Amino acid sequence: MRHDDVGRALQRFDPRSGDLRHWNFDTEVASLAPMLGGALLLAMRDGLWRFDPASGQLRTVFQDARLKGVLGFDVAADELRMLEYSQRLVTQRRNV
Repeated sequence: MRHDDVGRALQRFDPRSGDLRHWNFDTEVASLAPMLGGALLLAMRDGLWRFDPASGQLRTVFQDARLKGVLGFDVAADELRMLEYSQRLVTQRRNV
């Protein structure tokens, strides 16, 4: 799996089949992490998103309009910020 922050795209190449797939998004993908079940957690400029490559479905995990344009592409710093946000979100859900 590869993300292209300039083209706002995600690409996946399957070396067994030779299949190359592309998905385009409205904003840049800063980083991604695999999730159970084959989905991907995408850290994007405006929040965290769950992306299912099989269906192409993109679902909000965490989004805050205040993030729009705030996150740069200092990947380590951005990932730390997104991790902190996601940890707060999990804590809030547990307390509900």
